[in-house]
Amino acid sequence: MGRLRRRGRGGRRGRGRCGAGRVQLAHALGLGLVFQLPVVIFVLARIGLVTPMFLLRKFKFAVLGSFIVAAVITPTADIVNQTMLALPMCGLYLLGVVVAWLFGRPRRREATSAVSTEVTD
Repeated sequence: MGRLRRRGRGGRRGRGRCGAGRVQLAHALGLGLVFQLPVVIFVLARIGLVTPMFLLRKFKFAVLGSFIVAAVITPTADIVNQTMLALPMCGLYLLGVVVAWLFGRPRRREATSAVSTEVTD
């Protein structure tokens, strides 16, 4: 009877559930942060730090980074779960490119054309 009592209080099962809860919490927080990617790109585009062409040129690094983040966030080591997380991250990156194209800082073509006409006159 004492043996059952010890196993129920501090046995291996209690610690395993706590560890699984931490993994689930880390997974949920990681996914929540990943889904903020278009918002971060929106802010950077409005400030003028990134352009849609810059983001498209760096897409291969975004794919690599998304697979690295997916490898860290996913609780298992199989490639299927990592790919299931990395592909939506790549999609969110491309959505961020579209957001940067739509809401990014407009280029000042009038100012550059006015300067070029003054030089030629």
